Amino acid sequence: MTPGKIYDVSQIMNYVFFKLTGQLLGIHLVEPYEKSRYMLEGEELADWTAGNYSDSHEGDVAVIDHWALYLEIPGWFEWRWFDEISRDHLH
Repeated sequence: MTPGKIYDVSQIMNYVFFKLTGQLLGIHLVEPYEKSRYMLEGEELADWTAGNYSDSHEGDVAVIDHWALYLEIPGWFEWRWFDEISRDHLH
């Protein structure tokens, strides 16, 4: 029922999340993904993220932009300044 692109991107991002969280906690969380087609792309993205992340707003933006390019979804969102967001959406 889920479009293939959304499902695939979601699975890759989930792999990266579990891989990096597992490394942080010292436990293996990616066993369900082993031997899946999402493991290879997820592993590459997890390695890049671990090596390029900086704990800052700029670092977050850089990682998100890289993920979007890697996953071929860069036009799916738009960066906006906080004061550009309508208060109607802040409830």
